[in-house]
Order: sequence, then structure tokens, then C-alpha cells
Amino acid sequence: MIILKKNDVIKHEIIGKRLKVIFPVIVIVLLVCQSHKLIVGSKIVEKAEYGYWNYEEVWNRELRWTMKEAFSKITATGNYLSFSIVVSKINSSLPEGLKVVWYLNEKIFDTMHFFNGGEKTVWYYVPGAKTKDLDIRMKVNKAFCPAIAMKTRDERELGILLSKFQFDNKAPVNGTGFYAYEKIENKDNYICSENSKTMFRWTNKQAFLDIKKEIGLKGKLYYQCMHPDIKLRSVNISFWLGDSLINKESVGDTSWRSLSLTLPHDSEILIIDVDRTWNPKAMGISNDGRDLGIAVAIIK
Repeated sequence: MIILKKNDVIKHEIIGKRLKVIFPVIVIVLLVCQSHKLIVGSKIVEKAEYGYWNYEEVWNRELRWTMKEAFSKITATGNYLSFSIVVSKINSSLPEGLKVVWYLNEKIFDTMHFFNGGEKTVWYYVPGAKTKDLDIRMKVNKAFCPAIAMKTRDERELGILLSKFQFDNKAPVNGTGFYAYEKIENKDNYICSENSKTMFRWTNKQAFLDIKKEIGLKGKLYYQCMHPDIKLRSVNISFWLGDSLINKESVGDTSWRSLSLTLPHDSEILIIDVDRTWNPKAMGISNDGRDLGIAVAIIK
């Protein structure tokens, strides 16, 4: 048995008290150093984050796995935000798929659904974001553990694969955020009489359109909301030309509407923003697994 003398006990008490003071300071310094890191060579400064694993090279791209929830506080260097997402089949193969909810400054910004895996690159216009700090939070409805699902030694909790957040000062190319063209099959849904050849396409949460190329001086843009719950919850649609908000409307029915545009304009890119999308497959309506904003048609 080791017997400590009185002086030894006092010395240990002093050392213990000093450690109690010094240790939290060391932890805080390390956290500050970690949370204010500059990523050299990219267009973004990451100021704080959690819920991510280290970056990996996946299909010649630098991506990293999230956990079930991830958060980044970042300083925007432009008003246009973009990033890429890759979803595994493992946590999205069940009938309900995988639901990914995005929050911008703690408000729901976009909701995505993936069925049996998939990937996408998205662009968003964030008005007035440049030079400001943004809080971006991501939540998935289910994560998976490779050690359990794939019998590997990887015991991490995995959500989705995510690229770095990037900002730009210019809008993306014409057509970004749109799905492929479709034909209006239902005659009762024709925009005007005898327009059976009119094609339309669905937007995502946001879509970008070159008005000079797609509409011209004589063309007209029509749009329609088809959200199944639209009579209970209206859909808010915003139209931007550059940094100018040219029209904002709260829509509560499924009728076609038209947008008046004055040309020429300083900006050639029309930005269409819908406050919420809907997914036919997730809602049990059809096998269409796309996240749909509004239908857009152009008649020249």
C-alpha cells in the first residue's frame, strides 16, 4: 500500500485544480481552430460544421459521407449555391425511399426523395447571400451502417455522399433545374384551344431559363401548380430576373397562369422558385419518383 504524505496530497490537489482550469481552455482552442478552417483553392470558407466524415475520392470526385444529420456554417462568396449528392441503394431501396430535408438558416428550404439510389447536382439562387454567413443543415430519415448492411468492418453511421458547397456570382446554364419536356395528354388541361402540340416541363425547387433563347420577344410563358393538397396549402412562386423580383404569387388552384415579361432586360436568365415541391411516388399517387415544382410551358 502506498501512503501519501500531507504535502503530496496538497500538491496533487493543486495540480488537479490547475488541470480543471487549463483543460477546458485547450478544448476550446482546438474547437476554434477546427471550426474556422480555410479550404484553400475553393470558393468557400467553412466556419463550423459537424455530422461529416472525412473526404474520399469517389468516381474521380471528392465527396464525403454525412451522418444522419449534418450542419455547416459557411460564408457565401456569391448568390448562387451548388453542390452534388450521391445516395446509396442500401438506405433508399425500401418502398418509401430516402427523404433528404435541407434547411437554410433553420427554415426548410428543399425536400428531396431518392428511390433505389441516385445522384444529382443542384443549383439554388439565394437572394442577398453574398458575404453573409449561412447555416445549412441536412437531415435524412434513415442512415445505415456498412458493418451491419454489408458485413464490412466499417462501423460508421452513413447518410448521403455530399460534395463541397460552392458559390458563384453567375446563374447556371439555361435549363438547369428542369426535367425533360412532356406532352400535355389531357385535353381538359390544354392551355388554350387547339394547342395539343404544346410541350411543357416540370421544375425542381428552382429552375433557370434563358428568356431570350426560350421565349423571345413574342413568346409567352405559362405555368401551372399540380400539388395534390393545393386547396389546403397554397404554393408560393417567385420569379426573378437577376437580383430583381419581378413577380410573386400565392397559388391555390391548378389553373394555368401566364407571366408577363418586359424585354430587353439586364439579365437574360429567369429564375423560378417554388416554396415546396411534391413527389407523386412518396405520396402514393403514382410511380413517378421526381420532386416536382411547377409545370412550365412556352407558346411562341
